[in-house]
Amino acid sequence: MKKILLVFVIMLLMSPGVYADTDIGIEINGIPLVTDTSPTVENGRLLVPVSHLMRSLGAEVTWNDQSRTVDITHEAGTITLIINNRTAQVNGQPVQMDVPPRIINNRTLVPLRFLSENLDSQVEWDGVNRMVYVETKDFEPGGTALSFEQVNEATLPQAIRNWKTANQETRGFYVMGHEGTSYVLAVAGQQPSGGYTMEITQVNRVNDNLAFVKAVLTTPGPDEMVTMALTYPYDIVRLAVDDLTSIDGEISQRQRDVQLITLYFLRETTTDFLTEGEERPFRTEDVTAENVMAVLLAGPQSASLKRIIPSNVKLLNVTQENDIVYVDFSNELTAANVGAQGEGVLVNTIVQTLVQLPGINQVQILVEGNMIETLAGHVVIDQPLP
Repeated sequence: MKKILLVFVIMLLMSPGVYADTDIGIEINGIPLVTDTSPTVENGRLLVPVSHLMRSLGAEVTWNDQSRTVDITHEAGTITLIINNRTAQVNGQPVQMDVPPRIINNRTLVPLRFLSENLDSQVEWDGVNRMVYVETKDFEPGGTALSFEQVNEATLPQAIRNWKTANQETRGFYVMGHEGTSYVLAVAGQQPSGGYTMEITQVNRVNDNLAFVKAVLTTPGPDEMVTMALTYPYDIVRLAVDDLTSIDGEISQRQRDVQLITLYFLRETTTDFLTEGEERPFRTEDVTAENVMAVLLAGPQSASLKRIIPSNVKLLNVTQENDIVYVDFSNELTAANVGAQGEGVLVNTIVQTLVQLPGINQVQILVEGNMIETLAGHVVIDQPLP
């Protein structure tokens, strides 16, 4: 995992012992972390969905249903968390947490402060916008965050307008001091059409005169109507400092109206069958249980993953009642001869893929329209699975 530095941890004052769903957002290197479960506050500590967060940072996360443990593996070592237990194992040594991991809405949430301290992470809390920012070392070379404000270009001094005009077509980052302040310009360079937007999301002081900027270029959605003309997206902000003379940065990219969905497949080791996720982009309007299942049945893209659902299995029907989705497969689903552990992975690939979708908390697996007790005698599926 990319190693990351700790700046400070989050302290949220809430009533002790009370859970509260929040509107708090999370960004990793300027990219919003899309999760199907909101962060939650308990005893003044923010709990976040561990799987989405850790995989976004390059860590491997596995869940053991029997022991109700979460294992996190990264370049610095391992962390083992036990649901509802304040004692974690960090590289084999017990470490106490302020609050324990919880399962909420069928998702494992863990204290962000604990992850920050034990993964050397840089975490910042923006109380005004209710945002958590996580930065990786590869993206952010260090320093402290500088406050900045968006500017109304109509009110810019003429000297700043001239400077912006001179630079707004060449991709990169620019800084100019003016009357006790500094202006930072982020330019995406030439783009083939309209519909592109640029946004500066953070400016950090690296040393006395150098700043590092993160910016996000949002590209048009797959079906978005755009003007067919060359454009030069940029963003400009003002800082209350006047001593910056050098600037560097990184532009990340995301697409409007596209959502990343994690599809779960089999990863086979010499000793185990494991369930492992693979992110795929979907148009927001196409994020339905039926469409996601169709892509799951097509198999993984990564060579390290395998499909465990037999290739001749057909998806017959998908319906939903309240928060339960009913997924009906052809009879070939019962022909998978993969043993007890493999059968568990097969069921998990279906359930874990679907319960992340909005409005779905449980999955009922059907075969030829019927509810059956088990596929091959090892995993009971005669009721909706969370």
